[in-house]
Amino acid sequence: IVFQGVDPNGRRLHYLGAPRGDALRIDLLGDAPNLLTNGGFERDTAGATLVLDRRATATLARDTSNAGEGSASLRVDMPAVLADPQDDHVRVRLGPFRVEKGREYTFRFRIRADAGYGAISPLFAEAPMRVAVNLTASGQAPAEQDVMASRAWREYSLSFVAAADDAQANLFVLLGKEAGSVWLDALRLQPGPGDAFARRFEHGLVLVNGSAGPATFDLSALAPGTALRHLRGMQDVTFNNGASVSGRVTLPGRDALVKEL
Repeated sequence: IVFQGVDPNGRRLHYLGAPRGDALRIDLLGDAPNLLTNGGFERDTAGATLVLDRRATATLARDTSNAGEGSASLRVDMPAVLADPQDDHVRVRLGPFRVEKGREYTFRFRIRADAGYGAISPLFAEAPMRVAVNLTASGQAPAEQDVMASRAWREYSLSFVAAADDAQANLFVLLGKEAGSVWLDALRLQPGPGDAFARRFEHGLVLVNGSAGPATFDLSALAPGTALRHLRGMQDVTFNNGASVSGRVTLPGRDALVKEL
């Protein structure tokens, strides 16, 4: 999150000053249960099924030589792609699990991939692979999100809203557009929002709630010993009134807030 704008009266740039550190993801999930019962693949690959369409070829296996967490990971090898490669020709189905219509779920996972481009030239060895994910409930998957996976393990967090009540819902990791290998590990699907962020600046604090539902931020933990107040703005002056604020602040879904010192 980078905030570079004008002050409330439109007079100068960089009103909040320089950032003081990276954006921080706020953990709103706490001890919410993991709906995936075998997200670490420490003993086997139970809960993960390979689905192949249009005569695509791929294999799925437990890999003890390359773990993102613990001692094992899930590996998918795709030796070749079809003449019309699509992301859904090779799918990893994770589940089933129960979801409720309209409820938000957060999928956290670690992933790495090697498309084998290094065999073409060392210059392409670190080229990432696009990997898509969706949450399918009662055959409906209204939102598809993608990440970029490289040869280094990366951790991602994606939020989905269930389209229907379903006791047999599944997550799908969509592959097939590129040949190569993909590794998955530390899979966690938890009920609740996961897209909340905060970032400190020299002269303020930015809060962002990208989740569908409300998110509560603890200002004393994010900016200890700091007196914060609302912006004194020219728009929405009922809210941007310069009043002091402390303790916990709750933001509605898809909303953001700027606090100044």
